[in-house]
Amino acid sequence: GNLYLIFSLLGLIIPFVIILILDLFNDKIKSRKDIVKGTKAPIFGEISYVKNKEALIINNSDRSVIAEQIRAIRTNLSFLSPNKTLQNILFTSSISKEGKSFISLNLGASLAMMDKKTVILEFDMRNPKLHGPLKIENIIGLSNYLIGKAELKDIIRPIPTHPNYFIITCGPM
Repeated sequence: GNLYLIFSLLGLIIPFVIILILDLFNDKIKSRKDIVKGTKAPIFGEISYVKNKEALIINNSDRSVIAEQIRAIRTNLSFLSPNKTLQNILFTSSISKEGKSFISLNLGASLAMMDKKTVILEFDMRNPKLHGPLKIENIIGLSNYLIGKAELKDIIRPIPTHPNYFIITCGPM
């Protein structure tokens, strides 16, 4: 009888201890709580992860969860500097596939929908990802401008599906 009790308790305690130890050594960010606990950085919003979505989803009729999350970030950014007429936002990361292109394209579209002239710059000269989903050619762009072979008026192009939204592609590599 006592042997069954001891093994039953061990059967409950051992998995609990293993899970506790694994959680202590877990250094991955799983939720907003992990970011708040580990940093003092302000959080403007959260974007849900959805696989196989189009690159540019924001438009006037889209009421999806992700579209609303991007609109919330846009609103929170407007409270950050309410009196500024010109604002620069940089999305960066040391790892690919973290959503920089997706967020920048859609936040830019969201800002353009508010009648704010918005220009998105494609700075990734080695692996450009912004112009492709927009179906805009990358014949001339930032690289041409930086070496003095193009004027600003030559490289800034409208994004056809969104008024007030423009792109400067990276240009030839």
